[in-house]
Amino acid sequence: MFDLRQYYLNNIKEEDYYYRFYAIVKDVDIISSSGLPVPKVKREKIQYLVYDKQDTIDKFKELCQPGQKFDDNEKKCWFYIVCYYLNRCEVYIEQFPNILKRPPENPSTFTYNEIRNWAIAHKLDNNGTVQYITRRKIVSEFKFLNTQSYIEPGEDIESLFNKISTNSIDFQNLSIESKLREIANLIEHLLKINGKFEVLNYERITFGYITNENIKDFRKQIQCFRHATEKALAERKQFTESQKSFLVDYGLTLSKVIFNLRKYKERENNDELHKYD
Repeated sequence: MFDLRQYYLNNIKEEDYYYRFYAIVKDVDIISSSGLPVPKVKREKIQYLVYDKQDTIDKFKELCQPGQKFDDNEKKCWFYIVCYYLNRCEVYIEQFPNILKRPPENPSTFTYNEIRNWAIAHKLDNNGTVQYITRRKIVSEFKFLNTQSYIEPGEDIESLFNKISTNSIDFQNLSIESKLREIANLIEHLLKINGKFEVLNYERITFGYITNENIKDFRKQIQCFRHATEKALAERKQFTESQKSFLVDYGLTLSKVIFNLRKYKERENNDELHKYD
């Protein structure tokens, strides 16, 4: 077993969205006093133990059950650190794709309001009332998927490429490690066709400066930014900030090359299809 609270404290950074919960996570402990005439204050550290990712998913579902209250910081802390860990594990919930990336400061906003609104939108209510049995069914059917295959709703590969390659505001606001994760995901989406990685003719536009081996080495080097295992986190720490900044710039160049070569290939395939029209 491992302590989710300690995992959060060991990995959180000030620029992270989740840093807003730092004070609660850091200070939530059981404090008691006893003894006369001068009471002695005793601070007992609370542990938030889970076995693995599946155990954490089960805990998340437990926290989302109807009737759960978040009146104390101990319960709020559970919600924050469970969401944090699952987000670091690169998973999302199909029905609520943004909850693990940006959980609300009041957990009930999600566990009560958003689940209720989702039920009503899917006509699972009874004249505006969503019964507990319906809420339990919705929670039990949460579908957890890997973000490696996730593209924002309504966002195709081309718009994803444009967001990254033009250094949009959304991309600029990401941490440097999140930028590397996005670049790694984009390159995989561009190259992986029917489960296999395509080899493109890089010589066509790069004069031999970029080869398929370069692409493979780069993908392997930044793979640790796509995962949140202890091994991956340890690998990340081997990079300096300057090295990570270089990898972002280099990754943007590779992404543009791959994207343009894919476009060339698509046009050539279309021309071949219509050759005898």
